[in-house]
Amino acid sequence: MSFDWDLANIAHLARHRITPDDVEELFRREPRQENYDVVDGEDRWTVVGRTKSLRILAIVFTIRGESIRPITGWDADKTKSPSRGISKGTSIMSAKKLTIPPFTSEKEEADWWYRNRRSVEASWRQADREGKTVSLAEVLERAKRKATLKPVTLRLPGGDIDTARRLAEEKGIGYQTYIKILLHDALRTEVARQTQASRK
Repeated sequence: MSFDWDLANIAHLARHRITPDDVEELFRREPRQENYDVVDGEDRWTVVGRTKSLRILAIVFTIRGESIRPITGWDADKTKSPSRGISKGTSIMSAKKLTIPPFTSEKEEADWWYRNRRSVEASWRQADREGKTVSLAEVLERAKRKATLKPVTLRLPGGDIDTARRLAEEKGIGYQTYIKILLHDALRTEVARQTQASRK
């Protein structure tokens, strides 16, 4: 497991008394992750876990290439600390999905995550409680798969997009992800139908 460190993210974490060693130790303890959102085409993941000294940290990170790049971190709310093993949380606060604005720099982004840290933690705990967290191995595998994706531009009727947004919101996922799932399932079904028809 490798990490992408530079003066920028080391300095930002240092403002919250977190060292690279703290972050790397937390990841070695195999905490669970939540897929939070996308910033400038990159996934942002949130993890809450304990260090060996039982310090409870929340870390926001991305995957760049095959490395983990921490964006920011802070001491998590100790009144709602992970209690089912090393890194899983049980307490829940109602969480409204945050709208992530565009950023002009990683520092600006890191400051935004820190200002919204309680909502981020609440979202993580809700995902954990609902069994929607994933392992670091799964995060790295998703990053590899995503690197093979090709961007496509489609023009769709406004009504179809509105319907996709509504249905995706009911499922708690982004509408583009929902359209991707529908397209994938439809293509798989059509290939199976054609394969079966060609055997007759």
